[in-house]
Amino acid sequence: MKQFENREVRLFISSTFRGMHDDRKALVDHVFPEIRRRCAKQGIGFTEVDLRWGIRSEDVDQGLAASICFQQIDTCQPFFLGLLGEYYGATSDQQTESITELEIVYAVLNVEPNQALFYFRDPNSAYSVAETNAENSVKQASLKQRLQKHGCHIEPYNQPDDLKSLVVEPLWEQICHRFPDTLTAKQQLNFEHDAFANSRQRVYIKRDLDFERLSQHAQSDDAPLVIWAESGSGKTALLANWGAEYQDNHADELVIWHFCGSSADSTNPIVLLRRIMLNLKSFFEMEDELPTTPEAIKDQFGQWLAKATKPVILIIDGFNQLQESDITRGWLHFIPAKIRLFVSTISADDLPADWQRFQLALLTDKSERKKLITKYLQQYGKSLADAPMQDLLEHSQTANPLYLQVILEELRVFGEFDKLEAHLKEHLKTETIPALYDKVLARLEADYQAEEFPHLVADSLSLLWASRQGLNEAELLKILDIPQAVWSPLYLALQNTLVSREGLLSFFHDYLKQAVENRYLSSCEDQQQWHLRLANYFEEQELDSRIANELPWQLQQAGEKDRLRDCISDISMFLQFNGQEYELWGYWLGLEPDKTMVEAYGESLAKYEETEQPEENNLGIVLNNLGLFFNKAGYFSAAIPLLRRALEINEKVLGKQHPDTASSLNNFAGLLEAKGDYDHAEPLYKRALEIFEKVLGAEHPNTVTVRDNLEYCRAKIEK
Repeated sequence: MKQFENREVRLFISSTFRGMHDDRKALVDHVFPEIRRRCAKQGIGFTEVDLRWGIRSEDVDQGLAASICFQQIDTCQPFFLGLLGEYYGATSDQQTESITELEIVYAVLNVEPNQALFYFRDPNSAYSVAETNAENSVKQASLKQRLQKHGCHIEPYNQPDDLKSLVVEPLWEQICHRFPDTLTAKQQLNFEHDAFANSRQRVYIKRDLDFERLSQHAQSDDAPLVIWAESGSGKTALLANWGAEYQDNHADELVIWHFCGSSADSTNPIVLLRRIMLNLKSFFEMEDELPTTPEAIKDQFGQWLAKATKPVILIIDGFNQLQESDITRGWLHFIPAKIRLFVSTISADDLPADWQRFQLALLTDKSERKKLITKYLQQYGKSLADAPMQDLLEHSQTANPLYLQVILEELRVFGEFDKLEAHLKEHLKTETIPALYDKVLARLEADYQAEEFPHLVADSLSLLWASRQGLNEAELLKILDIPQAVWSPLYLALQNTLVSREGLLSFFHDYLKQAVENRYLSSCEDQQQWHLRLANYFEEQELDSRIANELPWQLQQAGEKDRLRDCISDISMFLQFNGQEYELWGYWLGLEPDKTMVEAYGESLAKYEETEQPEENNLGIVLNNLGLFFNKAGYFSAAIPLLRRALEINEKVLGKQHPDTASSLNNFAGLLEAKGDYDHAEPLYKRALEIFEKVLGAEHPNTVTVRDNLEYCRAKIEK
């Protein structure tokens, strides 16, 4: 486990507002979607930051426009794209340089080396906007000359459409240089957890005694260690920071961490076990084939752990959030000596009695609390007078690290020193963390809601609340129809309360989500309306795995049963659930399917064959997957004709001796076996075995599986 590096690209767009609308639109509508598509395939988040879409007048009046731009440039470095025409931009008596020049000087001309991309528009272009001020015209010419001497990437263009072909490849080359490696399947599985851990390492104050206790367990052969405490006590931050430090000091050991709540499927125990097994297989170079079914994964998990030849640090954070079912129950009964297991939870009552307990203490020691307060504020060059410090120390809730951190953040951003003590006392009236966050939301409303967007805070956070995995900035801006510059100041203010996973923003802590729900979404009708708004948006997007993850879920949460049925019965959507059939079946259970599921897929399949006219091999894949899904759902009669057709297509297209044909034979035989028709299943298993032995060899895992199936089937016949 390397120290995590956030795989996110933020590209700052610099240009004058006047005369560049169509140019920016070409980037937003054509260039950036292609870049975002390429990034998604490599596990990279992409966000464009274009502040020329209207800086708030309040910020301009207060002289904050340049400061906002500089802050955003810092979050985007080294990615910067400039569009320059003949128009220089507005100046004033107080500010003789345009905002555009200030941005370029700050991000490019003062930086060595630079990676900025610049595009100069032809002065004779029909889109050109002339500079009428002679002095500014000289400044613009000088700026272009300085960029040329600085060695920047500069390309001329004539019209906005030219940018579609000029920008993509140079920008993509820079991104590939920054992130040269494509994520493997194992890295992709770990990515979300590494990103989540990284977000918990941004602001953390180490407590040596806690680190020592965890390190002591890591070096022992003791039973698993349970770290437990109330929510907000810092369990996740402790494990994320200790785990990173331990790995830095023990590079030859394997550290695996799993943060429940870090992704949509992170609370699924089978996903957890599979991640652990993949990491074991890679680190110890195991030749074992990873089991494919939930039952096999659970059954073999202990055996895989026992194969570790070196100590393995296994961290499971938020253990109480793991889903439990008949399939997954009891999977932690056997923990080999070389596995150092750490689990965190809000209560240790339901865990094995022989496991060790470590209760993470609150900050009850006032001298320790004072030290933490002082150290936190010193990061920002601030300190507290005796009276407000004493107010903090005397309040019982500040013993909770999260409560204290929120209070300190609110003090840090408060600008009126003479009112600081009264401001603190007002916040200390709150007795719970959600109530404290409610005051944060009220402050954000006062500070960041412009006249033309009076519900910016409520709408932005309601969207994030309603999302399943989070939203990227482009999605949020498009759904709310707001310019980047209106969102940017609020985003900067929210950075410590949001977490970005592969560019998707979501809440840093559930307490904030609860506060948003209490303040803006108190009724079921309000909640459903925001889910419906997201469903409507995702329904309009091109189908991919992200849309498949969000759209059905949003429709379900919105109570749109008819639309949900139409959505999940669509063949293209169905194919997106390959490997996630249990989730798909969960949607159908909520619709009380009976035979309507079979009928819906039957109608959709007929429409798919008629309108799409798929090639036979693609049709065979659809029939096979749909038949297997019906089989798992218990609709055996409906599955038989589908798997029979899939087998016939494979025999025709691939040949009777192809491994995929053997797989179809095995699938069809398994269905007949599930129905108790062993006599007809047996010859199909036999044919599949003959093909696999001939093509793949007697010891190939597929061959072994079919051989076992055949032996089991014959044993049933003999009975």
